[in-house]
Amino acid sequence: AREIRNRHIVIIADSRLHFLPFEILLRKIPEANPVNYRSLPYLIAEIPVSYAHSAMLLKKVYRTRKGWTNSLAAYAPEYDPEGQSPLLQAQTRQHYRDRLLPIPGALEEAHRIGKRLEGDVFTGSEATEKHFKDHAGKYDLIHLAMHTIIDDTDPMFSKLVFTDLPENEEDGLLNTFEIYNLRLNARLTTLSSCNSGIGELHEGEGMISLARGFMYAGCPSLVLSLWEVEDLASADLMEYFYVGLKRGMSKARALQYAKLRYLRESDMLHSHPYFWSGYVVTGNHGPVYYGRRWIVVAGVLIALVMLFALGRRRFNHRQKPDRF
Repeated sequence: AREIRNRHIVIIADSRLHFLPFEILLRKIPEANPVNYRSLPYLIAEIPVSYAHSAMLLKKVYRTRKGWTNSLAAYAPEYDPEGQSPLLQAQTRQHYRDRLLPIPGALEEAHRIGKRLEGDVFTGSEATEKHFKDHAGKYDLIHLAMHTIIDDTDPMFSKLVFTDLPENEEDGLLNTFEIYNLRLNARLTTLSSCNSGIGELHEGEGMISLARGFMYAGCPSLVLSLWEVEDLASADLMEYFYVGLKRGMSKARALQYAKLRYLRESDMLHSHPYFWSGYVVTGNHGPVYYGRRWIVVAGVLIALVMLFALGRRRFNHRQKPDRF
């Protein structure tokens, strides 16, 4: 641990290791019995961790150049089991025992993040598939707090579930194959939805999932989930994550900050890794915002350049011979 302290790890996992958040691995065997989850020596306490689907894709995302508007769009759809269209009900029955239920924590999460970043929040009838397709390309940061339907047989038919409106020309189900055809300008997309990082493992390519679709659509960095994260815990984690981003932290360090803060402030039950370790950063782990330190450094550099230019001008003026 001493060799990697104050550094950063990028993990390209193999096979079923894609389902493991490596940051919960312990640096040593705990002595306490029974176990106190809050005080365990997790790897994340020492170093931020991010992930990549493959070395080739990682190289590609670091070459991607995006704008720096820091504009945010947060989507939190509304789910009304009684008002769903027959198509949505049919699709849902294939994957769930019950119909999709509202996610109160998702609405709170979207509003908290929108307030933190002064972004646009779309909920209820505004959080539709059509609205997303028409407007998502305008934003620098995209946050999606919603249900997902994972297709274990064909991940191209895994889908994000938006608000379903009968009069809408879209069915409210954004499939993976549709995401591949989008043109996004976002530097970061957060898929705050259950199992958004889960898909089908392909040898040599890694995980084929919703997340992979967003990368091919032009988004170089993603935050995604490896299992069904409890929605109220998710709301806290996501708010802390964006707090870290706004302070100028890298995405990996901001998620590290969010997890450690949640762990520090949680009770004994919610300190279990199930509640806080399900989210991971994939792709470009660099910062989104540049904090005050960078502003100060930039200001000092500009001042030095101006002083140098002024001093050189005066020196050249003194060197000119007097004219008679």
